[in-house]
Amino acid sequence: MRESKPDVVSINTYPDTHADYVRKSLLAGAHVFVEKPLALTVKEAEELVALAKAKNRKMVVGYILGYILLGPKFVEIARTLGKTVGNAHELKPTKFW
Repeated sequence: MRESKPDVVSINTYPDTHADYVRKSLLAGAHVFVEKPLALTVKEAEELVALAKAKNRKMVVGYILGYILLGPKFVEIARTLGKTVGNAHELKPTKFW
């Protein structure tokens, strides 16, 4: 991250790695999308929320779209929301189930 300096980081790894990767991403100045759970403890989650606020970074906890029936509709609507981030405009809705 030091070299690429991303604006946004998406964390979709094993749950026990989430908090550490979120912390490192926020400290590097990136906004964060993290797959659930944010952290393994409430205390750790609260610390990450405080860090995101202190760094004035957005942090979103989400679900893999493949596990919800609205996945394709979500992508369709997301395309209409304005400015894209990275290659988000290249997303193509598909059946996830």
